[in-house]
Amino acid sequence: MKPNSFIKLFFFTILIYTNLTLASSENTDDVTSSSNSWPSMVTIYHSTGSDWNFQCGASLIDKNWVLTAASCMKGVSAAKELLVIIDEESANVYRGISEIIIHAEYSRHDNDYAMLKIQEVPSWVKPIKVKPIQLPPPYPMEDWHLGTSSAKGLSWDVTENKVRELDLTRISNSLCSKNEKMSGRYGKDWITDNMICAGQGLGKKGTCDGVSGGPLTVFRGHTNTWMHLGVSSFGGGCAPYGVYARTSKITRWVSDLMCSNEEVPDIPSSLKFHINDDNTVTVKWASVSGVTGYNLNYRLKGESFKHSMDLKENDFTTSTDVSGNSYYVTVNSYKNNCLSKETKEKYITLP
Repeated sequence: MKPNSFIKLFFFTILIYTNLTLASSENTDDVTSSSNSWPSMVTIYHSTGSDWNFQCGASLIDKNWVLTAASCMKGVSAAKELLVIIDEESANVYRGISEIIIHAEYSRHDNDYAMLKIQEVPSWVKPIKVKPIQLPPPYPMEDWHLGTSSAKGLSWDVTENKVRELDLTRISNSLCSKNEKMSGRYGKDWITDNMICAGQGLGKKGTCDGVSGGPLTVFRGHTNTWMHLGVSSFGGGCAPYGVYARTSKITRWVSDLMCSNEEVPDIPSSLKFHINDDNTVTVKWASVSGVTGYNLNYRLKGESFKHSMDLKENDFTTSTDVSGNSYYVTVNSYKNNCLSKETKEKYITLP
């Protein structure tokens, strides 16, 4: 059953044990997961009266914050009209929303990000136990470091009350923009660097109606965790490709918005380079206590844009494939999804 008006009045002080009927993806190629395979996947409900209706998917990125698409807030006039449902192991957890923050640069499909602040509850109410999903580094990761072009798009099933997984391949923006169906629907030069395309390589399947706001995820083997790559934005109606708002664009914005000074880790110090006998270079810095990991950020000499790597340890050794290149390098630490500031940029030419 759907949440009723009684829940609307008291959901912020009680936990409800119930089954819900949720909106579905239309794509027949996706599969349902066990109810707790993707606990950070959140559903958003909207009400302007006595009933609640499914609005969008979202992701839990902090115990107090949910990330979704700005386009999902269409028709919502106040935070009190929203309810998020988090699927914990023993029961659904209901929370109200106290604040909606739309990205300042949101325009039509571009920069399609919204942050929802979860309403505080009395101290006697059990805290949310679900682990938030990890956000990516503050700059895009190159494919060689990402390690795979495969990803999973997550949505919600209408009949089974479960997360649906859709196996996707990340598609280059160039290829995506040239697809006739996509350009015919969204116009010329519709894609931007703030977007990620995903689907089957030949455009046979992408995201469908009902998945907006949900995450595009990829598994990071070296950190043994799933990472949030994008927010499902558009391409609904089973378009050839689904288009996601690139999460790395807002990792810093999210951290600045939701993390207190006490939650932000220290800036790494003593960034140094060591040239090894095999002409590789080891980049090393002082470890920071209590952090989840580090982001090694770099840009080629003569270029303005950066790339990032996410690392568990406080060092990285280059390969010989990049010998002769010159880079500007910074490092930041992160704890959960709270980022430190970056170190001062240092320059190196690889032997």
